[in-house]
Amino acid sequence: MFVFAAGMFRSGSTLQFQLVSALIEREGLGRRLPWVMPEEFAQMAPELDGSRELLVFKTHVCKHPMRVRLRDGRALAVGVHRDLRDVAVSGAKKAGVEPTPEYCRELTEGCMACARGWEGSPGIMELSYTRLTEDTPAACLEMAAHLGIPCDAGRAEALASEFSVGRQRERIADAVRDGRMVKPAPNSKMRHMEGELLHPNHIEDGRTGKWREVLCPGAIGEIERIGAEWLVARGYELTIPLDRRLAV
Repeated sequence: MFVFAAGMFRSGSTLQFQLVSALIEREGLGRRLPWVMPEEFAQMAPELDGSRELLVFKTHVCKHPMRVRLRDGRALAVGVHRDLRDVAVSGAKKAGVEPTPEYCRELTEGCMACARGWEGSPGIMELSYTRLTEDTPAACLEMAAHLGIPCDAGRAEALASEFSVGRQRERIADAVRDGRMVKPAPNSKMRHMEGELLHPNHIEDGRTGKWREVLCPGAIGEIERIGAEWLVARGYELTIPLDRRLAV
């Protein structure tokens, strides 16, 4: 069975992938799959269908072959979402660009397209970025329960410590020093750490609400114009309440 680590861009999806993979692998129940483009999943999946292992595949995008497997019970998924405004700040920082209104519009449209791809499919559980990063042991227990994997409070605490921000920074520094950052694809401009999928500039401070200090009103307006209903449905407050926005 496939397990899709289906988190949103810049929302803790790599941490989620690491935790789910560790939960599965340490119980001898399966393994993580190497990173490939979502479009390549259709080629690799048929020969893995029917495996008794839990096979963890990280993807932001839900392609048709993934959706089919969720619907017919050949897959489960865990997802993570984050305030779209913080996603924009984090994404721009990682890309080394300014979070202009144009950048924020394009990124938000991409995030919404990804979110719509997973909607309506069974077998998905979703965590908030805050829950995943600020109460990681509880998130581990929830993900383990969803996947049917044994996990107690002690193991959850140990995993949270093992994959803390400090330890992640150490992993990245060690991989950079040892030359273990590789291109995920021949024409890629990025590099990542195989298996863990950490990039050299993967981790910033990760604060929630940083968008209030960084984004200009135009950028905030573009994000909220596109993602207002999505944000409200997940408990994020708008700078202009939705009822007032809809009345304009």
